[in-house]
Amino acid sequence: MTGERKPSLYLEEDADLRDARFSPDGRFVAYTAIQATGTQVFIRSFPDPAVKLQVSIDGGSRPQWRPDGKELFYIGADSELMAVEMTPGPQPRLGTPSPLFRTGLYSNLLTFDVYRDGRRFAMPAFERGDQAVTVILNWLRLLKS
Repeated sequence: MTGERKPSLYLEEDADLRDARFSPDGRFVAYTAIQATGTQVFIRSFPDPAVKLQVSIDGGSRPQWRPDGKELFYIGADSELMAVEMTPGPQPRLGTPSPLFRTGLYSNLLTFDVYRDGRRFAMPAFERGDQAVTVILNWLRLLKS
């Protein structure tokens, strides 16, 4: 950090903003915006949020950058993993979102990550209808026995 090191507001919108992820070079932030018109993925320039681009077309959430910053992945409609190529620069260009495969990630509690090679992904796997969650209460007490 440089300068006064005072916290300052980066972005304020009339939407619920979530899932913020910095690009590998730190020049952009990808995020999910939940708006009255739907949930979409956007990117903004950083530290000045003047440049705003909509990444998703038919809805999306949980963006993740490819490690080289030239592609952005997100969960789209019908829980498909979507990919969008990005040409970095002062005015970045985005490609058309394309589906890679269906993930089964229907819950906002579940997410994924991208391997360093940008070609493999880590995410929970479920059989159809097998999305039960077990919650253990008072688990600290179990450690004492």
